[in-house]
Amino acid sequence: MEQAGISIPRIERPAESPGQRVFYLDFIRAIAILFIMTYHFNIFLVNWHAMPLFWPAFLNHLGTSDLFGDIGVSLFIILSGSSLMLSTRKELNARNFYRKRLLSIYPLFWLSYLAVFFARFFILKTVPQAGLATLPLTLTGFDGFMNYKINSFYLIGEWFLGFILIFYLLFPLIRFLFLKNRNIMIGFCILLTLVLPKFYKLHMLIGHFPLSRLLEFVMGMWLIDLLMPIKKIRNVLLPAMAAGLLFFINADVAGLFKTAVSGTLVFACLAWISLLIPISLQKYFNFLGKYSFGAFLIHHQFFVIALTEIYIAGFLNLHKLPIYVVFTLLLICIYVISFVLTNAVKLILNGLAAIWEFFIRPGEGKRSLDNTGSASRI
Repeated sequence: MEQAGISIPRIERPAESPGQRVFYLDFIRAIAILFIMTYHFNIFLVNWHAMPLFWPAFLNHLGTSDLFGDIGVSLFIILSGSSLMLSTRKELNARNFYRKRLLSIYPLFWLSYLAVFFARFFILKTVPQAGLATLPLTLTGFDGFMNYKINSFYLIGEWFLGFILIFYLLFPLIRFLFLKNRNIMIGFCILLTLVLPKFYKLHMLIGHFPLSRLLEFVMGMWLIDLLMPIKKIRNVLLPAMAAGLLFFINADVAGLFKTAVSGTLVFACLAWISLLIPISLQKYFNFLGKYSFGAFLIHHQFFVIALTEIYIAGFLNLHKLPIYVVFTLLLICIYVISFVLTNAVKLILNGLAAIWEFFIRPGEGKRSLDNTGSASRI
């Protein structure tokens, strides 16, 4: 498309095919998981009195090192709202919706947990200790979410997995209210975000409490329509988003509201930037986005295991091995493991589907249970 002789990029409305990936969402997933992993990697470096990885002076001036972690989490919440709204744009069948969510999350979660459990057992000679009564929390992925209060067999998923599962559970209701009147819904979420901190009394961190992040989830649902396609605002979107982002980073407003607005602005900026990515490079971001859920699940424990061994071996010394090299190698290893685990789940599910069709429902044709691709949309 051209206006006044100037070529203007455009975000096309994606096809409704359930298996088709949307590039700009994968691009944002890739950036978000990089933010999260950078933040956690830096925590280890700070604990070992090494130099933080990606904190230029201007970031130190604008805020603390939590900035990347906060924005990364916010992007994942917004992405969840966008992805769910996109996949249910035409209709929502509750049975199929919950079935797909269960298949996209739990098989990979369980396999990743077993991989981490045995890795810690054989390498670090340690396993989590807890009462059997807490086992359901681990099996359902809520152990990290409740870790602030209940000692369990928690290893992976952190607080975020249980947190986002609650949003998945409530999505049909949230979607109904949003489609009923999106303006009222967004207004209610803004008010809730501003008022809730004044009355919040739970011991759980308020940022881990789902209602406190409802605004980000709903903004993701709204952005999926706003950004497809970008119409006349496309020419001013990036500078406007950048200016708004700088304002809210420095603005003296409620923390959760500031994070929600900043995350939304970053999301919009990244969606615009994705238009500039050459087609030849898009497959790499698609790969990072597709396997981001597996990377998210294992990255924290992988850092614990790998960096502990590197530190003990004396390699975590900036004079011996550049920390950028360490980080890059760890990222490659994490994605290799995520690739293996995700495709192992795919093989297992398809094998179970074949067994089901052969023994339980013979004569009805082979049906694939390949839902692992949607797992990265968490």
